[in-house]
Amino acid sequence: MKRYFIGIACFLILSQLSGCIQDSPSAGKTDRISIAISQDIIGFYPWVKSYEMYTVLVNRNIYNSLVEFDEIFRIQPCLAKSWNNPDDCTWRFFLRENVTFHNGYVFTAEDVKYTIDSIRENTSEHNQLRELLKSIQDVKVIDNYTIEIKTKKPCSILLNLLTDIFIVSKQYQEETQTRHPIGTGAYKMITYSKNEYITLQRYDGYWKKGLPEIKHATFKVIRDDENKTKALVNHTVDIAEIIQKYVPTNDSVDYSMKTVGNPTVVYLSFDFRERNNVTGYNEKNPFADLRVRKAIYHAINISEMLQNSTVRSSASQFVIPLIFGYNPEIQRLPYNITIARQLMNESGYKNGFTVMFDYSYDVFPKNTIEFIKNQLSKINITLSLNGCSYDTYILKLFTHNVSFYINAWTTGTGDSGEIYDYLIGTRNEEQDIGSFNAGLYSNAMVDSLGENASSSMEPSARLYFLQECFRVAMDDVAWIPLFTWKTTYGINNQFLWTPRADQQIILEYITSNT
Repeated sequence: MKRYFIGIACFLILSQLSGCIQDSPSAGKTDRISIAISQDIIGFYPWVKSYEMYTVLVNRNIYNSLVEFDEIFRIQPCLAKSWNNPDDCTWRFFLRENVTFHNGYVFTAEDVKYTIDSIRENTSEHNQLRELLKSIQDVKVIDNYTIEIKTKKPCSILLNLLTDIFIVSKQYQEETQTRHPIGTGAYKMITYSKNEYITLQRYDGYWKKGLPEIKHATFKVIRDDENKTKALVNHTVDIAEIIQKYVPTNDSVDYSMKTVGNPTVVYLSFDFRERNNVTGYNEKNPFADLRVRKAIYHAINISEMLQNSTVRSSASQFVIPLIFGYNPEIQRLPYNITIARQLMNESGYKNGFTVMFDYSYDVFPKNTIEFIKNQLSKINITLSLNGCSYDTYILKLFTHNVSFYINAWTTGTGDSGEIYDYLIGTRNEEQDIGSFNAGLYSNAMVDSLGENASSSMEPSARLYFLQECFRVAMDDVAWIPLFTWKTTYGINNQFLWTPRADQQIILEYITSNT
């Protein structure tokens, strides 16, 4: 399951762990680092089943997965040193030896089987991680350092999905009465103060020899953008997402700024049902007409929307260029109000219509929403704005109680196959396709190409199927892509770090600048 929005936390289910913390980094010392995060974590694995960004970010420094991404979404070995495919539905992983958990327990294949089985067998409504493992049929231990995973059908992106499955100790989980995380990662969790900070300490028994360099790390919860920037400038933190307008122009430059794109696309979409009692279209739904969808696309001046923005770039499709399946041939429909009005006239909606427009005010600023409203008024579409909390908004999407809405999707697997699986595939509960297809979009050609991509284990064939799938869907205006976000980080010059496209801050790759 992917996040609908970056940085939106669900409910907190972990009890607070107490501890003490230094309020600021040690001047002139690089054995400790402090990093600002925009919100508190939901908790620690394996006791939470969320896929929220900051929860993953912190836990990724405590745990390891079988495989991991590099900074541009390429799969790299981690606890699995290699793997092969005896057949299209079998993955055999060869595990690293001499790896220990933070409490000294030895890592083996039993821990991998226990981790995967525990997630799959937990049918809790809030077990988002189970979505990642839905393709798995069976996990078999071959020997202490070999494990075999069988899938129900060919699953070409299994490795991508496993990057977010953190391996836990079977022995520790079966005997512990506490919820203190014990992993094989580069850092041990020391203290957690709810809504304030998480402190970590280097694990000196880490299996990656020579890593990490930094001994102590603190993640500080600072929600406000201006306060995060001030914290960096005032040396309260060493790394922070910053907004450049808050950076003092006369500030002495003892930090650097680096900007990186992230795999989130903000888009508009619709209710595609021809008639829908829920949203009020008992007679005819205008969004079921391709000409209306194209008219809306042509009516939005994306250049004007992004004018003077340093954190947004226009989007042409479902994913960014770094993601496997991106189709460079797909271009945005140009802004052209004349064509837009002509299409509205041809569709029988020359005089327009009024429709409820759903959005979450927790995520999208009012000026963005008002801009869209003003643009569409030029083709006589009147938006009745329905801003609501994140939780209420997500419920509306899950229950298909939307006519027209703005949303965001992060392709966290690094593979665009998830766009078909979750968002544009015809809803099929038995096959678990289209579980986030809020407007119930359906296109037989998209389904055929998406299924071919899902079942193909040949990368070149998959790329063709995915690119064709997206071409057909974009021609059908399944989405109106608006923009992607960029993130700017401020980094204390005492440290060297390169931001990643997946927005993860992996402490073992931060070094001192000496």
